[in-house]
Amino acid sequence: MNDKESNPANWSNVTILVADDNYTCYILVKEILNETKAKLIYADNGLKAVMMCRTKSIDLIIMDLRMPVLDGYSAVIQIREFLPHIPIIAVSACAMKTDIIRCKQAGFDDYLAKPIEIGVLMNKIACLLHLEKVNW
Repeated sequence: MNDKESNPANWSNVTILVADDNYTCYILVKEILNETKAKLIYADNGLKAVMMCRTKSIDLIIMDLRMPVLDGYSAVIQIREFLPHIPIIAVSACAMKTDIIRCKQAGFDDYLAKPIEIGVLMNKIACLLHLEKVNW
């Protein structure tokens, strides 16, 4: 039995919004976080993400940068107007230093390159929300 099986983190009081136009990415994050019992909700574009942030209680956002209707950069700027302290992690296949700098300037708290690494995602969420870490 590994550490994850013997002592999974209990994040059942956490709601995470995954905003990504690729539904497969949402399913991947959902599978990664399944053991934590975190509640996940999904938006397939930036505008829907902004609207969900206005109407739902969300603890953290994982947001793709390139989405239809409203991209991640524009969405994070709008979300910061009414939720200035919510942790938001940018997710993108673009991992150039300039992309990471642009994310910080737009208002993202952290950056995660695709393909998503399980341990990196788990540690970023735990760190941003001051939660119990999961051993991977």
